[in-house]
Amino acid sequence: TVTPKASVPTSDKKVDDKNDSNTNENSVEWQDSADYDIGDAVPFRLHGTLPEKFNSYSSYKYIFHDTESDGLTFNADSVVVKVDNTTVPQANNYEVIYPATKCTFEVKFNNLKALKDAEGNDIAVTNSSNIYVYYTSTLNDNAVIGSAGNPNEMYLEYSNNPNAGGEGKTDETPKDKVIVFTYKVVVNKIKENKEALKGAGFTLYKYDDETKAYKVVKLN
Repeated sequence: TVTPKASVPTSDKKVDDKNDSNTNENSVEWQDSADYDIGDAVPFRLHGTLPEKFNSYSSYKYIFHDTESDGLTFNADSVVVKVDNTTVPQANNYEVIYPATKCTFEVKFNNLKALKDAEGNDIAVTNSSNIYVYYTSTLNDNAVIGSAGNPNEMYLEYSNNPNAGGEGKTDETPKDKVIVFTYKVVVNKIKENKEALKGAGFTLYKYDDETKAYKVVKLN
């Protein structure tokens, strides 16, 4: 019988399934799948925990690795990092590496124990803290239409040897995946006898909550 000496970090990835026409929608539903239109900015959330012995480290490396399918385009300027409810400024705290060699992009903390707020004050990080990365990716013209969807997965790389002060070997969490779906709509206009109406044309509109008006959707 083997008993673990201490806990290890865990990680997960979620996508917000929301009414994408309503950009001011307050409700957030973080789940494993969602459906969006091509051209939409899709909100994602990465989440990581810390080990029981986090306080034993003098420094702690912590790297989110995220891999996107061809149907998703990462928006590097959308990244927001939080420790619990405290927003962490990027300067001198973490790097957004895009493109990355092992994946699409990385959010890399060289030392999670040395985070500072915008005024230079320490941001408290303990073994019970939750680390969040929020970002968006745009569903692009390469998106797969239908049930196969557009997968997006992540894993967390973390220090695993307090005796090396966080500078030694790292380990990884299992990969976690979410899927973004998009669908095709076929519309036919027919005559009273059910025959197709030749020359019929259609314009598709989508409601924009910011302007409170309908806008023409890009048509191929």
